[in-house]
Amino acid sequence: MNYIIEKESNKVLWINSDPRKLNGKNAWHSFDETQHKVVYAIHYNPGIQDKFEAALDGDDVAVAFQPKSVYDKKTARERMLQDWNDKLDSEAETEDNPLRDENENIIPHQIHTASGWKLDIVSKKKDMIHDINALCSEKIIYGFLSMALGSSHHYSFDRDDQMNLNGAVFPEVDVPLKCRNGESQKEWKIHTPFQVRQVAKDGAFHKAKLLEFASQLKARVNKIVTVQDFCEIDIHSGWELD
Repeated sequence: MNYIIEKESNKVLWINSDPRKLNGKNAWHSFDETQHKVVYAIHYNPGIQDKFEAALDGDDVAVAFQPKSVYDKKTARERMLQDWNDKLDSEAETEDNPLRDENENIIPHQIHTASGWKLDIVSKKKDMIHDINALCSEKIIYGFLSMALGSSHHYSFDRDDQMNLNGAVFPEVDVPLKCRNGESQKEWKIHTPFQVRQVAKDGAFHKAKLLEFASQLKARVNKIVTVQDFCEIDIHSGWELD
């Protein structure tokens, strides 16, 4: 279709649906060459009073829109521009490609600055500390090994397990505790007061070691000042302390 647009504003004043490309008054009887322009488009359809946003080739024919990615300046979240009317929000978005890892995945914790994308060190450190706390909790809950029964048995150590074990320390009577020998299923085994105290001691030591290791990791994270420093800390290794 032919679109008669105002030169100054690019607003569509008239639409001629003739499939042929027309010129001047053939397109619109009120055409004034000093004020108006006739452009032609097939896959772009603005309405009257809309701004004609499409780029034009040398023959004043609208160029087909090529979808492109824009990114939120605070989150690096990708959004795809789908047509000429879909505009970049220059205050909140950028066409600059965020930093990516070796697998072409967008690296988290980036912010966009006047000089481009930069790693948000404060946010990254906060997230790493959260992950360390989660890992530590997971390792504590998984449990520990104790030789209290004369051979190695595994005891899980979630909040209820810890409360039950602490409650079993003082009665000075034989009590059943749930544990596992090797690859067998967990089962209740009778423990003497001495054995209960030994299991409790081993559990407390297991928890203390993990909390200490987590504290050391978090101290290292808090000292980070450069992007390179992050590469020197692997928060997922070193937890095998038994």
